[in-house]
Amino acid sequence: MNDVAEKVIDKEVLEAAIKLFGENEAEAINWLNKPALALGRVKPVEANNADVLNLIGQIEHGVCS
Repeated sequence: MNDVAEKVIDKEVLEAAIKLFGENEAEAINWLNKPALALGRVKPVEANNADVLNLIGQIEHGVCS
């Protein structure tokens, strides 16, 4: 058994990330697992879902934070 527990990605967050990356699921999952400066260098998969969805919305609308 693997000692490292994988974080389950929230369905709404995953769908929003896939949409953000032009339906490229692999790129979306890659992004969700890399620290994001806008989230205090926390990986989106480990951050509050509302904060991640807000960030995705900002990126979609070209808002810099």
